Amino acid sequence: MTRRKPDRDSDRAPLISGDCWADSGHAVGGGVVRPSNAAAERKRRIQEAAYFNAMQRGFAPGRELEDWLTAERVVDMASRPVPRR
Repeated sequence: MTRRKPDRDSDRAPLISGDCWADSGHAVGGGVVRPSNAAAERKRRIQEAAYFNAMQRGFAPGRELEDWLTAERVVDMASRPVPRR
């Protein structure tokens, strides 16, 4: 179960440590929007890659955002189709 901070507004949940609205789920029209399996899998892969980036540099603080952004680029590049010649 995902823990969420209390709502700031009645119709949406706040951002939690790097999550985006699409990833964290929010109320729309009385229901809750959940991330698609593809979005959840992408986020899991980014989290794992960012962890390994941090591990390679000894978990020294101050470069967490760089780890995350690098992981996003790597995951997104790996999921692109290879062009045919």
